[in-house]
Amino acid sequence: TKVSPTHAHRDDVLKAALASSERLGTYIDLYLLHWPASGVPVCETMRAMEELVKTGKVKHIGLSNFDVEGIEEARDCLRSADIAAIQNRFSLMQRKDYSEMIPYAQKEGMMYMAYTPIDKGAISEHELVKKIGMKYGKTAIQVALNWLICIEPVVPIPKASRLEHVEENVGAVGWRLSQEDFREILNAF
Repeated sequence: TKVSPTHAHRDDVLKAALASSERLGTYIDLYLLHWPASGVPVCETMRAMEELVKTGKVKHIGLSNFDVEGIEEARDCLRSADIAAIQNRFSLMQRKDYSEMIPYAQKEGMMYMAYTPIDKGAISEHELVKKIGMKYGKTAIQVALNWLICIEPVVPIPKASRLEHVEENVGAVGWRLSQEDFREILNAF
């Protein structure tokens, strides 16, 4: 569950979490601040989220669309909880976080959730990815997702609005790209 930056003030964070918790009928596993909130001190938001963890309404705190500096600033506000997950855009074609954010998440023991991991399907037309897919009997989408899965601590969160999406996504697990194929893809983008 995410809280919008327009609801980043303490009372709004608490109210939004309680509403989500009631709809779920249980606690929230992961409560993410969707974007850095301009005009609201990050400590106000983080302390409200920490309060939710203390009361058991939220199990883990996360941040979405933050850079390392923003995460560090948010972590400095927390006293008894920590950031459990980062959710940013990451894919073969969108690798801004590869050199700094992902190693940071790995070092700090944070899950890194990659949204838009197949670039809205654009990766399915990439010749190298299609060629490597043929080698494994997989689609380019499955290869792209598996490439992400090979990177600790990345968890891709692909679209799954239709049964075909779910079936193709499932084909990305249960096998692993060779290191050679992983590097070839890495170097191609």
